[in-house]
Amino acid sequence: MSLVVGLTTSNVVAPECQHGFSRVDVYWPWWSPVVYAATFGIVTPLRTEYVCAEATEAAGPVPSSHPPL
Repeated sequence: MSLVVGLTTSNVVAPECQHGFSRVDVYWPWWSPVVYAATFGIVTPLRTEYVCAEATEAAGPVPSSHPPL
């Protein structure tokens, strides 16, 4: 996600993760401080990794009234 409003969105769509996310990791890549310094802090590259949650027997299907992530 960018610190400048409008460059990126926080909405995530992952149809391959039918049961949602179990973990989301956000970090700076090794080259991110170079871009940050070169743009005087205007651009901050971040890398995001999503891990899908596993299905459990207790969890049923998501009702259609529940909005997507």
